Amino acid sequence: MLKRLLVVLWGISAVICQAATVSPDWDAPRIRGARSAEAPTIEFSYQKEVRFKDGAVQTESGKVTLASDFIYVEAADARYLDDFALCRTMTWKATDTEFNNDSCFVSPAFRILELKNRRYLQSLLNMATGDKKSAQETKLASYWPEQELAVVDKTSLPLVQSQAGEQIVWSVEDEAVARLSNAGEPFSDAERKAIARYFARHVGLHPQILKAVLENGQIPHGIAIESNHANRRATETIRFSNVRRLTAQYPLPAHLKPAIVRMSEGNTVYASGLKSSLKAIAGTMESPKPGFDEALTQMQSAAASDQMEQALMWFFLITQQYTAELQPDSGRLAKIRALGPVLTKTIEGPKTTQFWQASNLAGSTEVSEGREAAAKYLAGAKQFDGLRFGTFRYVTFANLVRTSKGTDRWDKAIWGSMPSLKDCYWIHIAAYPFASNAFKDLGDHHYSNYEMDRAWQAWDLGRVVDPDWRSGAMASVGEYEARLRAQEPNFF
Repeated sequence: MLKRLLVVLWGISAVICQAATVSPDWDAPRIRGARSAEAPTIEFSYQKEVRFKDGAVQTESGKVTLASDFIYVEAADARYLDDFALCRTMTWKATDTEFNNDSCFVSPAFRILELKNRRYLQSLLNMATGDKKSAQETKLASYWPEQELAVVDKTSLPLVQSQAGEQIVWSVEDEAVARLSNAGEPFSDAERKAIARYFARHVGLHPQILKAVLENGQIPHGIAIESNHANRRATETIRFSNVRRLTAQYPLPAHLKPAIVRMSEGNTVYASGLKSSLKAIAGTMESPKPGFDEALTQMQSAAASDQMEQALMWFFLITQQYTAELQPDSGRLAKIRALGPVLTKTIEGPKTTQFWQASNLAGSTEVSEGREAAAKYLAGAKQFDGLRFGTFRYVTFANLVRTSKGTDRWDKAIWGSMPSLKDCYWIHIAAYPFASNAFKDLGDHHYSNYEMDRAWQAWDLGRVVDPDWRSGAMASVGEYEARLRAQEPNFF
């Protein structure tokens, strides 16, 4: 068992070079200070009308400003700013004093995952109904989510393009699903990327149609898009006008404060976790992160005093919070290996072996015996709560649940003894917000529940808190973001 652990420690991934992450708690002055104050832009106005088949009508008008590295949209009281230099999406109301500051990966990630989900649900529906739809209905059922989400997958069916007077018509079989005017305002090659980002993120234009718009080299004067959101058919008509070029100031108002600061001021578990995270970022935590050698000494001391539960928690603290120090080329890894007998005594003692076994199960997705028993043990192991790093049992429990199948059949007493999974992570983060691994697990939990904004909030906080995040589990998030950029270039 100990040999396997040391093999894992040898195999921790090497550092991946990547630009620093912007913290979700950056205020407007700091964001503005990280950017150019002004930029050449292309601006235009739009008028949108959504006419539903049931007779309801919604209207909207606004202004769009596109620079080489940002999109800014004003629509009534709402403000939207996509900053591609900092990879942030910021939203606020014109009358507000605070703004939401999210990752620019939130929107494309949700769209891709949601399309997969829609495909899966449609396949289940087809099996339940015997798939008795006509070919036309089947193709439209495949098209509607692509139109709504503005992404496609390998099952996407090509649209048919035709000419009808002064319009270009896009059809699925015999049904027209989009009409674009032939006339439009030309854009330059330098402006093409900004146009692509805007239509992908804010218009919901099907990728095949967007590709044609970019190849045509002009913003069409008008677009009419058929949609079927939640089985509610509608025709959305957008008209673009007053296209102009000018130099514009960066549009984020200097007085805005990040909403996450207000969220951290409450009394919930979430607020407590946020508060500790922001303190760790600012370097104002009451109990700072212990040094590697100090933690190692504390673990040895606890084991020598037969305080094996505390010794185990110190060991987990070291492996969770010092991934960079445990790289193969680090001399500190040798210090861990030198403690072989102490480690064996720590993880195989009668007071710790169940926790150790539960931790092993939590780190594996293999179907195995004893998962429910391990969860029941962790739910009742309250003796760890008073120990240094003892809240790690909550993380272990949450990870065990997430890597297990059939948890709905577990003893209900287990759930009655533990908080929600997200609160399990926040409880630990509130106490020990210094390492990225718990933030990674929390973000993964939110991601699996389609809560993309919360997923990247956790991941981004973890990467700002922990400058060594690239040496641990969080490195996979950076790799995933790189894949998103490659898969959906129009969103970036």
